[in-house]
Amino acid sequence: MGRGILMTEKIKPEKPSSFESSVGNSSIEQIGLSLYLHIPFCKTKCSYCDFNTYQGIEDLIPAFVNALCLDIQRWLTSLQNPKINTIFFGGGTPSLLDSHSIGKILKTIQKYSYLSDDIEITLESNPDDLHLEKCQELFDSGINRLSIGVQSLKDNLLTTLSRRHNSSTAISAISNAQNSGFNNISVDLMYGLPGQTIQDWDETLSQILATNIQHISMYSLTIEEGTPFYSMYAKGVISLPPDDIVADMYQIAQSHLINNGFEHYEISNWAKNHNYSRHNLAYWQRKPYIGLGPGAHSNIGNARFWAIKSPKKYVQESLLHGTGTSNHAQHAINEKFLSDHNLIDGFEILTKEQISSELMFLGLRLLNGINTREYHKIFGIDLKSIYKSQLKTLVESQLIENSESQIKLSPSKIFVSNGIFEEFL
Repeated sequence: MGRGILMTEKIKPEKPSSFESSVGNSSIEQIGLSLYLHIPFCKTKCSYCDFNTYQGIEDLIPAFVNALCLDIQRWLTSLQNPKINTIFFGGGTPSLLDSHSIGKILKTIQKYSYLSDDIEITLESNPDDLHLEKCQELFDSGINRLSIGVQSLKDNLLTTLSRRHNSSTAISAISNAQNSGFNNISVDLMYGLPGQTIQDWDETLSQILATNIQHISMYSLTIEEGTPFYSMYAKGVISLPPDDIVADMYQIAQSHLINNGFEHYEISNWAKNHNYSRHNLAYWQRKPYIGLGPGAHSNIGNARFWAIKSPKKYVQESLLHGTGTSNHAQHAINEKFLSDHNLIDGFEILTKEQISSELMFLGLRLLNGINTREYHKIFGIDLKSIYKSQLKTLVESQLIENSESQIKLSPSKIFVSNGIFEEFL
């Protein structure tokens, strides 16, 4: 989430040949909805980041919060006040919002929806924002899960990444969150960084595990076009560790985490005591979600759509639209609805073949893989029949395991998963 494509006109999708082109609310009524809120503000932009984020426009925050609340009201009313299973404040830097703004957003959601009894409400945060008072305010506002962007505990690497915090601030942030009542804390870490050694990585993992957090997400650095890192890499200013060293880092992390009671449940994610990221599980299992805020993406049934990218234009259009059609419940999200919505920049109606492909490469990210019987019941798609040839080849190559009702990656092939996913694209 958080990425979008800036367009001058909305995409007009081709009519699918073998799948319905309108989407009802039946799946939402059955299993509920996940809600992603994109907060695009940053004090500074990291050198590796290509997300839809902006620095130096913090004066827009009050108007943005009002615009976002109006957008929430319109969508949740249009979806007939659905049950919300998870809420995720992403960015950008959601921890830049004050507790009043966060409370206002959550109250708006609560007013126009039914919150699940065990709702997960996650807020992405930078360590330097998480002083003790801030953590207490976040906890009191209703946030019950923090995702902290630590990335590394080596100060030289944090400087390379253009992060504002140092290792001491990161450890203090985790402690402040725990002392404020948070018992579901996730930390983001990065490996394969310029100048990073095996020893750096091993020491960072040991220090993080000593904090007794519940969840860790780990990502290998990728150089994205348009970022400062891309230019630096092209000029030879920075270089990345060799692939075999990066693979070793992944294996070292796997060993550390398993030995410390973490379950490896998704390619890049580990959890202790079943504290999975339920919001991200909704993505990987292709459950319905709405993304609100500049550039945020949504997926409901066979409709995929995304918001306009510019924060200023998003605020202007949302405030101009007001509550719009919020008093008139929509019984279907169809092409006309998406075409007429002034905050939607583009959309596409997916074919059955496209949905099948997504079910495979998203579901295979999970270590437990895909329950084909359950997916057939939910989506009406027989994945084993559609991909009979590919599955046969991958099983013979020992890249996947294909049992009576389950398809999953072979445990030893996780690090080459991208090549496997390409078979289903």
